[in-house]
Amino acid sequence: METIPIKVLLIEDNSDHAQLVQEMLAEAEANDSDLLSFEFLHCERLEQAQETLARGSLDVILLDLLLAQNNGLDNLRWVMETAPGTPVVTLSNKANEALALQSVQSGAQDYLVKGEMNRHLLIRSIRYAIKHQELWMKLQSSESRFQTIIEKHADGIVIAGMDNRVRFVNPAAESILDRSAEDFLDKPFYIPLANNKKAEIEILRKDGEVRVTEMTVVATEWHMEQVHLVWLRDITDRRRVEERMRLATRVFENTAEGIFIADAQANTILVNKAFTEITGYTQEEVIGQSIHLFHSDHRDSKFFEQMLESLSITKQWQGEIWNRRKDGEIYPEWLTISTVLGELGEVVNYVAVFTDISTRKQTEDRLRYLATHDPLTNLPNRELLLDRLNHVLARCIRNQQLAGVMLLDLDNFKTINDTFGHSHGDLVLQAVSARLVGCLRKSDTVARLAGDEFTFILEDISKPEDCAIVAQKILAAVTNPYLLDGSECNLTASIGISVYPKDGESVDILMKTADIAMYRAKENRNRYEFYTPQ
Repeated sequence: METIPIKVLLIEDNSDHAQLVQEMLAEAEANDSDLLSFEFLHCERLEQAQETLARGSLDVILLDLLLAQNNGLDNLRWVMETAPGTPVVTLSNKANEALALQSVQSGAQDYLVKGEMNRHLLIRSIRYAIKHQELWMKLQSSESRFQTIIEKHADGIVIAGMDNRVRFVNPAAESILDRSAEDFLDKPFYIPLANNKKAEIEILRKDGEVRVTEMTVVATEWHMEQVHLVWLRDITDRRRVEERMRLATRVFENTAEGIFIADAQANTILVNKAFTEITGYTQEEVIGQSIHLFHSDHRDSKFFEQMLESLSITKQWQGEIWNRRKDGEIYPEWLTISTVLGELGEVVNYVAVFTDISTRKQTEDRLRYLATHDPLTNLPNRELLLDRLNHVLARCIRNQQLAGVMLLDLDNFKTINDTFGHSHGDLVLQAVSARLVGCLRKSDTVARLAGDEFTFILEDISKPEDCAIVAQKILAAVTNPYLLDGSECNLTASIGISVYPKDGESVDILMKTADIAMYRAKENRNRYEFYTPQ
C-alpha cells in the first residue's frame, strides 16, 4: 500500500544534527510497522527556508531555536507568520529547555531536547504536532460557525411552565446558553426575574466565557398552559462596542496628537484636548468654524487643490503642512486627513490627525547646518567650501572671470592653547573668525578647514592684486591684540594665494597651489605670498 509521505522541513544550522534527524526519519521508515514515509527538506538559515515556507505545502516544521542570527522566539514568530497553519516542533539543548517551554507557550505544538532525542521521540512529536494542529484548526472552524449563528440569531426564547420546567428552547437560545435543547427540556430553568421585568444578567457558558444577556420575562399562554416566556438578547458585543467607544473617547482626549473632525462642508464639529494645546484655540472658538481658519500663507492655492483632489480620489491625504496658532505663530505639522463616507458613498465627515513637528524640523535644520558648517565658528566647513568653489569656477568659465583662493594658517597658535588652555583657544578662534568675515564682501567665502587653518574664496576679482588688498586687511585684523583673562595676547598669520586660471583651473590644483604659497609665507610669517612655480 502506497503512503503519502509526510513532508518535514528542518531549519538547523548544525549539519551534524541535521544529518542525525534525517537518519532518524530514515530509520523510522525502515523499521516502524505503520508504513511511515517522509520527504525530508533541510535549510540552514531562515532566508533559505522562506520560499519553501511560503508555498505552504509542509506537514511539519522542525525549528532549531538556537540559530545564530536571531532570537529563538523571534525565529518562531517569523516561521508561524510565514507558514500559518503549519505545525512547528522546536529543537533546543538541555541548557535552553526553558526557552523551548516558552516556544510552546508562544504557539509551537511541541519541543525536543537535542542529545535526548531518539527516533521514537521524534516520530511521536511529529505525529502529536500534526494531530494537535488538525484539532486546533477544527476548533477554529467550529468557533467561526458558532459566531455566525450568534450573529444571525441574536435573540433566544425559552418557554418554561409555572413550575419553571422548560417546555421549549429555540436555536438562538441554545447558542446563547451554549447548551442543546435536550439539556433543558423538562428540566428546571432558573429565572431570576418576576414576570414583566427586564434586567441584564451574566451567563457563564460551558466553555467558561461570560456573556452579558438582556433578559425579559413575561407571562403568557402556550399550548393551553400558563408559562413564563423568557426573552434572551445577547448584548455582549454591544457592551464591548460601548466599552470600545469609551476607550476611543479616552484615547481621543488623552492622545498627544491633535485631532479635529469636520463635516462635509469642512466646518469643525469636534476637537480634542491636544488640538487646543497645540493651536491655542479653545473648543468654543473653533466649533462651527471652517478648517481654513488655521491655514497659513506658506502654501499656495494649487497645494490645497491637490490635497482636495487626493481626498476625492483616495479618500485620504497625508503630508507636511504649515498652520497658524491662535497667537499668529506659523508652525509645521504632519497632517493626515481621512474621509468618512455615508451608506450611499457620500462624504459625511473629515477626520484629521496632526502632530506639531516644530522641534523635529529644528533638529533637522540644525543637523543640515552642522553637515556644512564648523560648529565652533559657524563658518562653512570643507564640504560647503568645495561646493561653493566648484560653483565659482563654473561661473568663471562662463563669464571669463578671475577668482582667488587664499589659505590662512595662524602662526604659533599652539602657544595660546598651551598657555591659556583649549577653551580659551576656542574663544580666540571664534574672535579670529568674526574678524575674517568682516574683511570680506558678501559674495566672498571664508571657511574653517581644521584647527587654525582657514580658506577664502574671492569671486569676480578684476586682477590678482585685488587678492593682495584683501590679504593685507586680513593680516591687519588678525594682528590686533586679543584679551584673555585680563591679559593681551597677539597672533599673526601666514597667507598663500592662488588665482584662477593662472595658477590652476580645477579645485584641487587651486587648493594645492595656495597651500604651497602659504607654506612659503610661513617661512617668514605675518605675510602673504602669491603662488609662483619653483
